Amino acid sequence: MRAVDTNVLVRYMATDEPQQTRLAAHFIESCRRAQETIFIPILVLCELVWVLERSYRNSKTAIRGALDQILETDLLAIENDSLVAAALRNTASVKATLQIT
Repeated sequence: MRAVDTNVLVRYMATDEPQQTRLAAHFIESCRRAQETIFIPILVLCELVWVLERSYRNSKTAIRGALDQILETDLLAIENDSLVAAALRNTASVKATLQIT
């Protein structure tokens, strides 16, 4: 099993820097061909969300969709994936009960 950092995920998803995107895609595709699982630590997911929201101005809906896709991809193993999935499921209820004035 190999691990991935935030930079690789951002480059693969954002495709904004051609050389870095190619390198990220090559890494992921080589793992896919070798049937080697890629480990994603929770901290990397947190950083990914922050970068996609702050730097790339992605909507929360788009980010949630990306996280759902990551969770559903067999190639990727997410640290505490059941906890991450539960947090995503509970996002709507948290927003409904949290009122900031």
